[in-house]
Amino acid sequence: WRSCGQVAQAGPAVGALVMPGLAELGGRQAAEAPPGGQPKAMADAAEPEVLPPSAGQLRMLGLSSALPFVGFGFLDNFLMIVSGEYIDSTLCVAFSFSTMAAAAIGNTISDCAGLFCGGAVEELAAKHGVEEPPLSRAQQQMWSTRAWQYGGQIVGIVIGCTLGCCPLLFMDHAKAERLKHEKEQQAVFQSMVEKVAQMLHADAAALMLVDRERGDLYSNNVTQSIRHFRWRKEDGFMGHAATTGKFVNVADVREDSHYDPLLHDDFLGSGIKVQSLLCMPVWHKGEVVGLINVINKKEGTFTTRDEDVLSAISTHVAVAMSSERDNFEEVLDNCERCVAQQGAPQWSQTTQQRRKTLIEPVLQGMRSVLNSESIALLLFDEEQQQLYTEAVDGDLPSCAMSLEDSYAGWTVEHGVVLNTTLGGPTDPGRSHHPAYDGVDIRSVLCVPIFDTRRKCLGAFEVVNKRCGGTFTADDVQYAHQVANYIAMMLEGPTAELRRVLSLTRQKMQ
Repeated sequence: WRSCGQVAQAGPAVGALVMPGLAELGGRQAAEAPPGGQPKAMADAAEPEVLPPSAGQLRMLGLSSALPFVGFGFLDNFLMIVSGEYIDSTLCVAFSFSTMAAAAIGNTISDCAGLFCGGAVEELAAKHGVEEPPLSRAQQQMWSTRAWQYGGQIVGIVIGCTLGCCPLLFMDHAKAERLKHEKEQQAVFQSMVEKVAQMLHADAAALMLVDRERGDLYSNNVTQSIRHFRWRKEDGFMGHAATTGKFVNVADVREDSHYDPLLHDDFLGSGIKVQSLLCMPVWHKGEVVGLINVINKKEGTFTTRDEDVLSAISTHVAVAMSSERDNFEEVLDNCERCVAQQGAPQWSQTTQQRRKTLIEPVLQGMRSVLNSESIALLLFDEEQQQLYTEAVDGDLPSCAMSLEDSYAGWTVEHGVVLNTTLGGPTDPGRSHHPAYDGVDIRSVLCVPIFDTRRKCLGAFEVVNKRCGGTFTADDVQYAHQVANYIAMMLEGPTAELRRVLSLTRQKMQ
Protein backbone atom coordinates (compact mmCIF):
# COMPACT_ATOMS: atom_id res chain seq x y z
CA TRP A 1 0.00 0.00 0.00
CA ARG A 2 3.01 2.44 0.54
CA SER A 3 4.14 1.94 -3.04
CA CYS A 4 0.75 2.83 -4.29
CA GLY A 5 0.81 5.96 -2.14
CA GLN A 6 4.18 6.96 -3.46
CA VAL A 7 2.99 6.52 -6.98
CA ALA A 8 0.00 8.63 -6.27
CA GLN A 9 2.17 11.33 -4.78
CA ALA A 10 4.63 11.25 -7.71
CA GLY A 11 2.34 13.21 -9.82
CA PRO A 12 0.05 12.84 -12.69
CA ALA A 13 2.71 11.83 -15.11
CA VAL A 14 3.77 8.78 -13.16
CA GLY A 15 0.19 7.89 -12.37
CA ALA A 16 -0.69 8.02 -16.00
CA LEU A 17 2.05 5.55 -16.73
CA VAL A 18 1.31 3.13 -13.87
CA MET A 19 -2.50 2.95 -13.85
CA PRO A 20 -2.88 1.47 -17.32
CA GLY A 21 -0.60 -1.41 -16.31
CA LEU A 22 -2.60 -2.08 -13.15
CA ALA A 23 -5.80 -2.00 -15.09
CA GLU A 24 -4.44 -4.53 -17.58
CA LEU A 25 -3.30 -6.85 -14.76
CA GLY A 26 -6.64 -6.61 -13.06
CA GLY A 27 -8.38 -7.54 -16.30
CA ARG A 28 -6.28 -10.70 -16.74
CA GLN A 29 -6.98 -11.83 -13.17
CA ALA A 30 -10.68 -11.27 -13.65
CA ALA A 31 -10.62 -13.36 -16.80
CA GLU A 32 -8.92 -16.24 -14.95
CA ALA A 33 -11.37 -16.20 -12.04
CA PRO A 34 -14.04 -19.00 -11.80
CA PRO A 35 -17.78 -18.28 -12.19
CA GLY A 36 -18.04 -17.71 -8.45
CA GLY A 37 -15.96 -14.64 -8.78
CA GLN A 38 -12.81 -16.06 -7.04
CA PRO A 39 -9.68 -17.19 -8.75
CA LYS A 40 -9.40 -20.95 -9.49
CA ALA A 41 -6.64 -21.55 -7.02
CA MET A 42 -8.55 -19.78 -4.28
CA ALA A 43 -11.76 -21.82 -5.07
CA ASP A 44 -9.91 -25.13 -4.92
CA ALA A 45 -8.45 -24.22 -1.63
CA ALA A 46 -11.86 -23.18 -0.23
CA GLU A 47 -13.77 -26.47 -1.14
CA PRO A 48 -13.70 -28.86 1.91
CA GLU A 49 -12.94 -32.64 1.58
CA VAL A 50 -16.06 -34.92 1.76
CA LEU A 51 -15.69 -37.52 4.52
CA PRO A 52 -17.55 -40.90 4.32
CA PRO A 53 -20.35 -41.57 6.86
CA SER A 54 -19.28 -43.13 10.11
CA ALA A 55 -20.08 -46.74 11.02
CA GLY A 56 -22.75 -45.58 13.47
CA GLN A 57 -24.39 -43.42 10.81
CA LEU A 58 -24.44 -46.34 8.34
CA ARG A 59 -25.99 -48.70 10.91
CA MET A 60 -28.64 -46.13 11.77
CA LEU A 61 -29.29 -45.62 8.05
CA GLY A 62 -29.70 -49.39 7.52
CA LEU A 63 -32.05 -49.69 10.50
CA SER A 64 -34.16 -46.69 9.52
CA SER A 65 -34.40 -48.04 5.97
CA ALA A 66 -35.37 -51.54 7.15
CA LEU A 67 -38.16 -50.70 9.60
CA PRO A 68 -40.66 -49.19 7.11
CA PHE A 69 -40.19 -52.15 4.81
CA VAL A 70 -40.76 -54.58 7.69
CA GLY A 71 -44.17 -52.99 8.20
CA PHE A 72 -44.91 -52.85 4.49
CA GLY A 73 -43.87 -56.49 3.92
CA PHE A 74 -45.89 -57.69 6.90
CA LEU A 75 -49.08 -55.88 5.86
CA ASP A 76 -48.65 -56.86 2.23
CA ASN A 77 -48.36 -60.59 2.88
CA PHE A 78 -50.78 -60.65 5.81
CA LEU A 79 -53.60 -58.87 3.99
CA MET A 80 -52.97 -60.71 0.74
CA ILE A 81 -53.17 -64.14 2.43
CA VAL A 82 -56.20 -63.34 4.58
CA SER A 83 -58.20 -61.61 1.85
CA GLY A 84 -57.09 -64.09 -0.81
CA GLU A 85 -58.15 -67.06 1.32
CA TYR A 86 -61.53 -65.49 2.02
CA ILE A 87 -62.09 -64.68 -1.64
CA ASP A 88 -61.00 -68.18 -2.68
CA SER A 89 -63.56 -69.80 -0.36
CA THR A 90 -66.42 -67.44 -1.27
CA LEU A 91 -66.32 -65.63 -4.62
CA CYS A 92 -64.18 -68.28 -6.31
CA VAL A 93 -66.55 -71.02 -5.19
CA ALA A 94 -69.66 -69.07 -6.15
CA PHE A 95 -68.41 -67.92 -9.56
CA SER A 96 -65.90 -70.71 -10.32
CA PHE A 97 -62.89 -68.37 -10.30
CA SER A 98 -59.42 -69.86 -10.08
CA THR A 99 -57.19 -69.66 -7.03
CA MET A 100 -54.83 -67.38 -8.97
CA ALA A 101 -57.68 -64.89 -9.40
CA ALA A 102 -58.16 -64.88 -5.62
CA ALA A 103 -54.42 -64.25 -5.17
CA ALA A 104 -54.51 -61.35 -7.64
CA ILE A 105 -57.48 -59.69 -5.92
CA GLY A 106 -55.90 -60.22 -2.49
CA ASN A 107 -52.61 -58.70 -3.69
CA THR A 108 -54.47 -55.63 -5.00
CA ILE A 109 -56.16 -55.13 -1.64
CA SER A 110 -52.88 -55.47 0.26
CA ASP A 111 -51.07 -53.02 -2.04
CA CYS A 112 -53.81 -50.41 -1.60
CA ALA A 113 -53.60 -50.80 2.17
CA GLY A 114 -49.82 -50.45 2.00
CA LEU A 115 -50.13 -47.00 0.43
CA PHE A 116 -51.92 -45.70 3.51
CA CYS A 117 -49.88 -47.57 6.11
CA GLY A 118 -46.33 -47.03 4.81
CA GLY A 119 -45.96 -43.49 6.26
CA ALA A 120 -47.39 -44.54 9.60
CA VAL A 121 -44.53 -46.99 10.17
CA GLU A 122 -41.94 -44.31 9.43
CA GLU A 123 -43.59 -41.87 11.84
CA LEU A 124 -43.72 -44.49 14.57
CA ALA A 125 -40.03 -45.29 14.10
CA ALA A 126 -39.13 -41.61 14.22
CA LYS A 127 -40.98 -41.18 17.52
CA HIS A 128 -38.79 -43.88 19.03
CA GLY A 129 -35.61 -42.25 17.80
CA VAL A 130 -35.03 -44.36 14.70
CA GLU A 131 -34.59 -42.03 11.73
CA GLU A 132 -32.08 -41.42 8.98
CA PRO A 133 -28.87 -39.70 10.13
CA PRO A 134 -28.12 -36.21 8.73
CA LEU A 135 -25.94 -36.78 5.66
CA SER A 136 -24.76 -34.33 3.03
CA ARG A 137 -25.76 -34.77 -0.57
CA ALA A 138 -22.30 -36.00 -1.42
CA GLN A 139 -22.41 -38.59 1.40
CA GLN A 140 -25.84 -39.81 0.25
CA GLN A 141 -24.41 -40.50 -3.21
CA MET A 142 -21.55 -42.64 -1.90
CA TRP A 143 -21.56 -46.36 -2.73
CA SER A 144 -21.29 -47.41 0.91
CA THR A 145 -24.32 -45.29 1.83
CA ARG A 146 -26.47 -46.76 -0.93
CA ALA A 147 -25.38 -50.31 -0.05
CA TRP A 148 -26.49 -49.91 3.58
CA GLN A 149 -29.75 -48.24 2.52
CA TYR A 150 -30.72 -50.85 -0.07
CA GLY A 151 -29.46 -53.70 2.11
CA GLY A 152 -31.64 -52.51 4.99
CA GLN A 153 -34.68 -52.31 2.71
CA ILE A 154 -34.08 -55.86 1.44
CA VAL A 155 -33.66 -57.27 4.96
CA GLY A 156 -36.76 -55.39 6.10
CA ILE A 157 -38.98 -56.62 3.28
CA VAL A 158 -37.81 -60.24 3.79
CA ILE A 159 -38.47 -60.11 7.53
CA GLY A 160 -41.83 -58.39 7.03
CA CYS A 161 -43.03 -60.82 4.37
CA THR A 162 -41.96 -63.78 6.53
CA LEU A 163 -43.85 -62.44 9.55
CA GLY A 164 -46.82 -61.70 7.31
CA CYS A 165 -47.14 -65.42 6.51
CA CYS A 166 -48.38 -66.12 10.06
CA PRO A 167 -52.04 -66.63 8.94
CA LEU A 168 -50.89 -69.81 7.19
CA LEU A 169 -50.36 -71.38 10.62
CA PHE A 170 -54.06 -71.10 11.49
CA MET A 171 -55.84 -71.52 8.14
CA ASP A 172 -57.63 -74.58 6.83
CA HIS A 173 -55.66 -74.94 3.63
CA ALA A 174 -58.03 -77.54 2.16
CA LYS A 175 -61.20 -75.56 2.85
CA ALA A 176 -61.44 -73.80 -0.52
CA GLU A 177 -60.62 -76.95 -2.48
CA ARG A 178 -63.11 -78.89 -0.39
CA LEU A 179 -65.86 -76.35 -1.06
CA LYS A 180 -65.10 -76.36 -4.78
CA HIS A 181 -65.11 -80.16 -4.81
CA GLU A 182 -68.44 -80.23 -2.98
CA LYS A 183 -69.96 -77.80 -5.47
CA GLU A 184 -68.73 -79.85 -8.43
CA GLN A 185 -69.88 -83.01 -6.66
CA GLN A 186 -73.38 -81.62 -6.17
CA ALA A 187 -73.61 -80.78 -9.86
CA VAL A 188 -72.44 -84.28 -10.83
CA PHE A 189 -74.85 -85.99 -8.41
CA GLN A 190 -77.77 -83.86 -9.58
CA SER A 191 -77.03 -84.80 -13.17
CA MET A 192 -76.72 -88.43 -12.09
CA VAL A 193 -80.18 -88.71 -10.51
CA GLU A 194 -81.78 -87.05 -13.52
CA LYS A 195 -79.96 -89.37 -15.93
CA VAL A 196 -80.85 -92.43 -13.81
CA ALA A 197 -84.54 -91.57 -13.91
CA GLN A 198 -84.26 -91.08 -17.67
CA MET A 199 -82.25 -94.27 -18.37
CA LEU A 200 -84.45 -96.53 -16.23
CA HIS A 201 -87.68 -94.86 -17.42
CA ALA A 202 -88.78 -94.01 -13.89
CA ASP A 203 -91.05 -91.35 -12.42
CA ALA A 204 -88.51 -90.14 -9.86
CA ALA A 205 -85.03 -90.78 -8.46
CA ALA A 206 -83.14 -89.63 -5.38
CA LEU A 207 -79.68 -89.92 -3.88
CA MET A 208 -79.92 -90.43 -0.11
CA LEU A 209 -76.98 -90.07 2.27
CA VAL A 210 -76.60 -91.41 5.80
CA ASP A 211 -76.57 -88.80 8.57
CA ARG A 212 -74.52 -90.48 11.30
CA GLU A 213 -75.21 -87.82 13.91
CA ARG A 214 -78.99 -88.07 13.61
CA GLY A 215 -79.09 -91.72 12.62
CA ASP A 216 -81.32 -91.27 9.58
CA LEU A 217 -81.20 -90.60 5.84
CA TYR A 218 -81.49 -87.29 4.03
CA SER A 219 -81.97 -86.50 0.37
CA ASN A 220 -78.85 -85.02 -1.16
CA ASN A 221 -80.19 -84.82 -4.72
CA VAL A 222 -83.68 -85.41 -6.11
CA THR A 223 -85.44 -85.08 -9.45
CA GLN A 224 -87.88 -82.23 -9.99
CA SER A 225 -90.92 -84.41 -9.36
CA ILE A 226 -90.22 -84.75 -5.61
CA ARG A 227 -88.98 -82.45 -2.86
CA HIS A 228 -86.05 -82.87 -0.49
CA PHE A 229 -86.82 -85.01 2.56
CA ARG A 230 -85.45 -87.00 5.49
CA TRP A 231 -86.18 -90.69 6.10
CA ARG A 232 -85.90 -92.87 9.19
CA LYS A 233 -83.89 -96.08 8.90
CA GLU A 234 -86.75 -97.97 10.50
CA ASP A 235 -89.25 -97.06 7.78
CA GLY A 236 -90.07 -98.77 4.51
CA PHE A 237 -87.91 -100.25 1.82
CA MET A 238 -85.28 -97.52 1.92
CA GLY A 239 -84.72 -98.09 5.62
CA HIS A 240 -84.44 -101.84 5.02
CA ALA A 241 -81.82 -101.34 2.29
CA ALA A 242 -79.84 -98.92 4.46
CA THR A 243 -79.78 -101.19 7.54
CA THR A 244 -79.18 -104.54 5.80
CA GLY A 245 -76.94 -103.33 2.96
CA LYS A 246 -78.99 -105.36 0.45
CA PHE A 247 -80.58 -103.84 -2.60
CA VAL A 248 -84.38 -103.94 -2.89
CA ASN A 249 -86.25 -104.52 -6.15
CA VAL A 250 -90.02 -104.64 -5.59
CA ALA A 251 -92.46 -105.05 -8.46
CA ASP A 252 -95.51 -104.18 -6.31
CA VAL A 253 -94.88 -102.57 -2.94
CA ARG A 254 -98.36 -103.53 -1.69
CA GLU A 255 -97.39 -107.18 -1.69
CA ASP A 256 -94.45 -106.62 0.67
CA SER A 257 -94.42 -106.33 4.46
CA HIS A 258 -92.54 -103.02 4.29
CA TYR A 259 -95.46 -101.33 2.54
CA ASP A 260 -96.96 -98.40 4.43
CA PRO A 261 -99.95 -96.57 2.88
CA LEU A 262 -99.02 -93.33 4.63
CA LEU A 263 -95.54 -93.41 3.10
CA HIS A 264 -96.14 -94.91 -0.32
CA ASP A 265 -99.65 -93.98 -1.52
CA ASP A 266 -98.77 -90.27 -1.74
CA PHE A 267 -95.02 -90.16 -1.71
CA LEU A 268 -93.92 -87.00 0.15
CA GLY A 269 -97.10 -85.25 -0.91
CA SER A 270 -95.95 -85.24 -4.54
CA GLY A 271 -98.99 -87.10 -5.81
CA ILE A 272 -96.80 -90.06 -6.84
CA LYS A 273 -98.29 -93.42 -5.87
CA VAL A 274 -95.39 -95.81 -5.41
CA GLN A 275 -95.94 -99.02 -7.38
CA SER A 276 -92.44 -100.37 -8.05
CA LEU A 277 -89.22 -99.47 -6.33
CA LEU A 278 -85.49 -100.12 -6.75
CA CYS A 279 -83.14 -99.16 -3.88
CA MET A 280 -79.38 -99.66 -4.30
CA PRO A 281 -76.98 -99.19 -1.35
CA VAL A 282 -73.83 -97.11 -1.83
CA TRP A 283 -70.90 -98.80 -0.07
CA HIS A 284 -67.69 -97.18 1.11
CA LYS A 285 -65.06 -98.83 3.31
CA GLY A 286 -67.32 -101.72 4.17
CA GLU A 287 -70.38 -99.74 5.27
CA VAL A 288 -73.47 -98.22 3.69
CA VAL A 289 -73.04 -94.46 3.21
CA GLY A 290 -76.06 -93.81 1.03
CA LEU A 291 -78.80 -95.10 -1.28
CA ILE A 292 -79.90 -94.54 -4.84
CA ASN A 293 -83.68 -94.84 -5.04
CA VAL A 294 -85.63 -95.14 -8.27
CA ILE A 295 -89.43 -95.02 -8.12
CA ASN A 296 -92.04 -96.42 -10.52
CA LYS A 297 -90.85 -98.03 -13.73
CA LYS A 298 -93.06 -96.49 -16.41
CA GLU A 299 -93.36 -99.73 -18.37
CA GLY A 300 -93.26 -103.03 -16.49
CA THR A 301 -90.94 -103.62 -13.54
CA PHE A 302 -87.28 -103.06 -12.84
CA THR A 303 -85.18 -105.84 -14.40
CA THR A 304 -81.89 -107.48 -13.45
CA ARG A 305 -80.26 -105.30 -16.09
CA ASP A 306 -81.59 -102.23 -14.25
CA GLU A 307 -80.10 -103.65 -11.05
CA ASP A 308 -76.68 -104.08 -12.65
CA VAL A 309 -76.75 -100.58 -14.14
CA LEU A 310 -77.69 -99.01 -10.80
CA SER A 311 -75.07 -101.11 -9.00
CA ALA A 312 -72.35 -99.81 -11.34
CA ILE A 313 -73.56 -96.23 -10.82
CA SER A 314 -73.54 -96.67 -7.05
CA THR A 315 -69.88 -97.71 -7.25
CA HIS A 316 -69.01 -94.52 -9.12
CA VAL A 317 -70.98 -92.48 -6.59
CA ALA A 318 -68.92 -94.00 -3.78
CA VAL A 319 -65.74 -93.12 -5.68
CA ALA A 320 -66.90 -89.51 -6.16
CA MET A 321 -67.77 -89.15 -2.47
CA SER A 322 -64.26 -89.91 -1.21
CA SER A 323 -60.75 -88.63 -1.78
CA GLU A 324 -58.51 -89.95 -4.54
CA ARG A 325 -56.21 -91.67 -2.04
CA ASP A 326 -59.14 -93.42 -0.35
CA ASN A 327 -60.51 -94.45 -3.73
CA PHE A 328 -57.25 -96.01 -4.83
CA GLU A 329 -56.70 -97.86 -1.56
CA GLU A 330 -60.26 -99.16 -1.52
CA VAL A 331 -59.99 -100.43 -5.10
CA LEU A 332 -56.78 -102.25 -4.17
CA ASP A 333 -58.42 -103.79 -1.09
CA ASN A 334 -61.38 -105.00 -3.17
CA CYS A 335 -59.02 -106.49 -5.74
CA GLU A 336 -57.04 -108.29 -3.03
CA ARG A 337 -60.20 -109.73 -1.50
CA CYS A 338 -61.50 -110.89 -4.88
CA VAL A 339 -58.17 -112.47 -5.82
CA ALA A 340 -58.00 -114.24 -2.45
CA GLN A 341 -61.48 -115.72 -2.88
CA GLN A 342 -61.91 -118.87 -4.90
CA GLY A 343 -63.92 -118.73 -8.08
CA ALA A 344 -64.63 -115.82 -10.39
CA PRO A 345 -64.36 -112.33 -8.87
CA GLN A 346 -67.79 -110.73 -8.35
CA TRP A 347 -67.34 -106.98 -8.80
CA SER A 348 -71.07 -106.17 -8.68
CA GLN A 349 -72.98 -106.26 -5.41
CA THR A 350 -76.12 -107.20 -7.34
CA THR A 351 -74.35 -110.30 -8.70
CA GLN A 352 -73.19 -111.26 -5.22
CA GLN A 353 -76.62 -110.76 -3.72
CA ARG A 354 -78.37 -112.69 -6.51
CA ARG A 355 -75.85 -115.50 -6.07
CA LYS A 356 -76.64 -115.77 -2.38
CA THR A 357 -80.33 -115.54 -3.16
CA LEU A 358 -80.00 -118.56 -5.48
CA ILE A 359 -77.77 -120.55 -3.12
CA GLU A 360 -80.15 -120.33 -0.16
CA PRO A 361 -83.02 -122.28 -1.82
CA VAL A 362 -80.45 -124.75 -3.17
CA LEU A 363 -79.30 -125.49 0.38
CA GLN A 364 -82.92 -125.83 1.52
CA GLY A 365 -83.54 -128.38 -1.22
CA MET A 366 -80.33 -130.29 -0.43
CA ARG A 367 -81.23 -130.40 3.24
CA SER A 368 -84.60 -131.89 2.37
CA VAL A 369 -83.23 -134.43 -0.13
CA LEU A 370 -80.39 -135.54 2.16
CA ASN A 371 -82.73 -135.61 5.16
CA SER A 372 -80.27 -133.69 7.32
CA GLU A 373 -80.65 -131.22 10.16
CA SER A 374 -78.25 -128.57 8.79
CA ILE A 375 -76.11 -127.81 5.75
CA ALA A 376 -73.52 -125.10 5.00
CA LEU A 377 -71.62 -123.95 1.93
CA LEU A 378 -68.06 -123.12 2.96
CA LEU A 379 -65.61 -121.37 0.62
CA PHE A 380 -61.83 -121.41 0.92
CA ASP A 381 -59.84 -118.20 1.45
CA GLU A 382 -56.35 -118.93 0.17
CA GLU A 383 -54.74 -115.85 1.70
CA GLN A 384 -56.06 -116.52 5.21
CA GLN A 385 -55.91 -120.29 4.79
CA GLN A 386 -59.33 -120.72 6.30
CA LEU A 387 -62.93 -121.47 5.37
CA TYR A 388 -65.76 -118.99 5.71
CA THR A 389 -69.52 -119.54 5.58
CA GLU A 390 -71.01 -118.37 2.29
CA ALA A 391 -74.53 -119.63 3.05
CA VAL A 392 -76.18 -121.89 5.63
CA ASP A 393 -79.51 -123.59 6.22
CA GLY A 394 -80.27 -124.98 9.65
CA ASP A 395 -78.78 -124.46 13.09
CA LEU A 396 -75.13 -124.03 12.10
CA PRO A 397 -73.64 -120.57 12.79
CA SER A 398 -71.95 -118.47 10.12
CA CYS A 399 -68.26 -118.23 10.94
CA ALA A 400 -64.68 -118.62 9.77
CA MET A 401 -62.68 -121.73 10.65
CA SER A 402 -59.19 -123.07 10.11
CA LEU A 403 -58.53 -126.19 8.05
CA GLU A 404 -57.14 -128.04 11.05
CA ASP A 405 -60.17 -127.52 13.30
CA SER A 406 -63.04 -128.50 11.01
CA TYR A 407 -64.41 -131.48 9.11
CA ALA A 408 -64.77 -129.44 5.91
CA GLY A 409 -61.16 -128.26 6.34
CA TRP A 410 -59.98 -131.87 6.28
CA THR A 411 -61.97 -132.43 3.08
CA VAL A 412 -60.57 -129.30 1.38
CA GLU A 413 -57.03 -130.13 2.47
CA HIS A 414 -57.15 -133.73 1.19
CA GLY A 415 -59.62 -133.22 -1.66
CA VAL A 416 -61.75 -136.25 -0.74
CA VAL A 417 -65.22 -136.90 0.64
CA LEU A 418 -65.64 -137.25 4.39
CA ASN A 419 -68.67 -139.32 5.44
CA THR A 420 -68.59 -140.38 9.04
CA THR A 421 -70.35 -140.72 12.35
CA LEU A 422 -68.61 -139.56 15.49
CA GLY A 423 -66.59 -142.39 17.03
CA GLY A 424 -67.07 -144.64 13.99
CA PRO A 425 -64.33 -146.44 12.04
CA THR A 426 -64.15 -143.70 9.42
CA ASP A 427 -63.90 -140.87 11.93
CA PRO A 428 -60.44 -139.25 11.28
CA GLY A 429 -59.82 -138.57 14.95
CA ARG A 430 -62.11 -135.53 15.29
CA SER A 431 -64.63 -135.81 18.09
CA HIS A 432 -65.47 -132.08 18.30
CA HIS A 433 -65.96 -129.05 16.06
CA PRO A 434 -64.56 -125.83 17.63
CA ALA A 435 -66.39 -123.55 15.18
CA TYR A 436 -69.75 -125.15 16.03
CA ASP A 437 -69.45 -125.03 19.78
CA GLY A 438 -72.71 -126.13 21.40
CA VAL A 439 -74.03 -127.93 18.29
CA ASP A 440 -74.64 -131.66 18.81
CA ILE A 441 -72.94 -133.32 15.81
CA ARG A 442 -73.65 -137.03 15.39
CA SER A 443 -72.85 -137.53 11.70
CA VAL A 444 -71.27 -135.39 9.00
CA LEU A 445 -70.87 -135.47 5.22
CA CYS A 446 -68.32 -133.15 3.59
CA VAL A 447 -68.09 -132.98 -0.22
CA PRO A 448 -65.33 -130.93 -1.91
CA ILE A 449 -66.11 -128.40 -4.67
CA PHE A 450 -63.57 -128.34 -7.52
CA ASP A 451 -63.16 -125.91 -10.39
CA THR A 452 -62.14 -126.84 -13.94
CA ARG A 453 -58.47 -127.01 -12.96
CA ARG A 454 -59.27 -129.36 -10.07
CA LYS A 455 -58.58 -126.63 -7.57
CA CYS A 456 -60.67 -126.93 -4.42
CA LEU A 457 -62.97 -123.92 -4.01
CA GLY A 458 -64.60 -125.11 -0.80
CA ALA A 459 -66.97 -127.79 0.43
CA PHE A 460 -70.51 -128.68 1.42
CA GLU A 461 -70.80 -129.63 5.08
CA VAL A 462 -73.95 -131.66 5.82
CA VAL A 463 -74.60 -132.34 9.51
CA ASN A 464 -76.72 -135.01 11.24
CA LYS A 465 -78.68 -137.53 9.20
CA ARG A 466 -82.19 -137.43 10.68
CA CYS A 467 -82.71 -141.19 10.55
CA GLY A 468 -79.35 -141.85 12.19
CA GLY A 469 -76.23 -143.51 10.84
CA THR A 470 -74.05 -142.24 7.99
CA PHE A 471 -75.15 -140.70 4.74
CA THR A 472 -75.73 -143.15 1.89
CA ALA A 473 -73.86 -143.53 -1.41
CA ASP A 474 -76.83 -141.92 -3.17
CA ASP A 475 -76.51 -138.97 -0.82
CA VAL A 476 -72.83 -138.62 -1.70
CA GLN A 477 -73.53 -138.86 -5.45
CA TYR A 478 -76.29 -136.24 -5.24
CA ALA A 479 -74.04 -133.87 -3.25
CA HIS A 480 -71.31 -134.34 -5.88
CA GLN A 481 -73.70 -133.35 -8.67
CA VAL A 482 -74.80 -130.20 -6.85
CA ALA A 483 -71.16 -129.36 -6.09
CA ASN A 484 -70.37 -129.40 -9.82
CA TYR A 485 -73.13 -126.88 -10.56
CA ILE A 486 -72.12 -124.68 -7.66
CA ALA A 487 -68.51 -124.75 -8.92
CA MET A 488 -69.63 -123.53 -12.35
CA MET A 489 -71.56 -120.68 -10.76
CA LEU A 490 -68.55 -119.72 -8.65
CA GLU A 491 -66.19 -119.83 -11.64
CA GLY A 492 -68.29 -117.51 -13.75
CA PRO A 493 -70.07 -117.54 -17.11
CA THR A 494 -67.23 -119.31 -18.99
CA ALA A 495 -67.04 -122.26 -16.59
CA GLU A 496 -69.12 -124.58 -18.79
CA LEU A 497 -66.91 -123.91 -21.81
CA ARG A 498 -63.79 -124.55 -19.76
CA ARG A 499 -65.24 -127.85 -18.54
CA VAL A 500 -66.00 -128.90 -22.12
CA LEU A 501 -62.42 -128.09 -23.14
CA SER A 502 -61.07 -130.02 -20.16
CA LEU A 503 -63.22 -133.04 -21.04
CA THR A 504 -62.05 -132.86 -24.67
CA ARG A 505 -58.40 -132.85 -23.62
CA GLN A 506 -58.97 -135.87 -21.40
CA LYS A 507 -60.56 -137.79 -24.29
CA MET A 508 -57.72 -136.87 -26.64
CA GLN A 509 -55.01 -138.15 -24.25
